Amino acid sequence: VNFTGTAGVWRNQAIDDAGGWSGSCLVEDCELSFRVLFTGYRTTFARELVPAELPASFAAYRAQQRRWTMGWAQLIRLHVQQL
Repeated sequence: VNFTGTAGVWRNQAIDDAGGWSGSCLVEDCELSFRVLFTGYRTTFARELVPAELPASFAAYRAQQRRWTMGWAQLIRLHVQQL
């Protein structure tokens, strides 16, 4: 399962083994999770709930959704061969 969202917990070694954090993608957390999965690590979900921040307005929500959609398109272009 790829990582999307906030409140993720990462193993330092997994990040290092995947080549480190990269800001070259709009959805950098998802992009890192793909590289971590490609190196053989697996993910899991925790049952605990954590607080999250929502966009303050509908316009902010739309901008967030647009950015995420563009980021996923970018992510697919980056890793289409491995997917």
